[in-house]
Amino acid sequence: MPGKKRDVDILLITHEDGTRIRVAYEAKDEKRPTTIERVEQYWGKYFSPKARVPVERLVMVSRNGFTDGAITKASLLGIKLLTLDEAKQFDWAETGWSKAQEFSKITSLKVEFPPHIDRIDIKPQLPAAVKDVVLRCGQMHGPRCKANCMHGTLFAWAEQNILRSAHPEMVAGIEDMKARALTDPNGARLVVDYPLELGETFLRYSGKSFAVESVEVELHTVNGTASATCTPYTMTDDSGDQNFHHLKANLGNFEFQFVLKHGDGPTNIGYKAKNHFQAKSAKPRKNPRERAADRKQQNKAAKKKGGKK
Repeated sequence: MPGKKRDVDILLITHEDGTRIRVAYEAKDEKRPTTIERVEQYWGKYFSPKARVPVERLVMVSRNGFTDGAITKASLLGIKLLTLDEAKQFDWAETGWSKAQEFSKITSLKVEFPPHIDRIDIKPQLPAAVKDVVLRCGQMHGPRCKANCMHGTLFAWAEQNILRSAHPEMVAGIEDMKARALTDPNGARLVVDYPLELGETFLRYSGKSFAVESVEVELHTVNGTASATCTPYTMTDDSGDQNFHHLKANLGNFEFQFVLKHGDGPTNIGYKAKNHFQAKSAKPRKNPRERAADRKQQNKAAKKKGGKK
């Protein structure tokens, strides 16, 4: 309607890679430089949860420029600022949502996991009922330690004495593992059997002590490039449209998924990874029905054996 105040000075709607991009332009003709308060006001107008006009990008133009605080705040919020002179020379075609175009071109993903402890065990073997909790929470105690002296958990001990060891052979083994990872999409592994000093070394947990003669640690590292696909989507609800990209990549036994959510300021990234690795020596786990059948068979065998006596 004539004379009605507009919500947006200029609203540009474009499409990039099938995604609708809305860019709002706000012009200020004030005697003084535009302040940080004005930048925050416009950010709230377009990007807050109660935004009246949801858009993907915002450009502010001010005849007399912006204060230092306004420039810093706009940079953090992802708002582009232009003086009037800059606006006259600016290539306005660049104000489309360039992120959509950039992410849609992703075809590979660089994956690097530094050397880390993937498995740990001790000899002699721990009772199966307490093995997991003792390995995870038990405190290392050495032969020359006082009664109340502890060296942290087994993982902390292995991290210090094996993974971060300065021993030349250990350093060389880890460097060799990292080199092998460059040619194998599943990464590389290194198993270290670390004998302990003569004397009584044990893990202490819940008032009990478990002897430790040696520690077996399996190290793992990944360093490779995976083929990736990146698909743009737009979700629409009562609050407006939300643009995001779904990135999928597979590297050896690893499956990666990213959700790249776009809005004001930096891109928000959601990440999920799944490791399909299973050691060759690992036995497949039985389901509850199979385990119940095994127990029934064992009970039947025990009764039969008892009857013979």
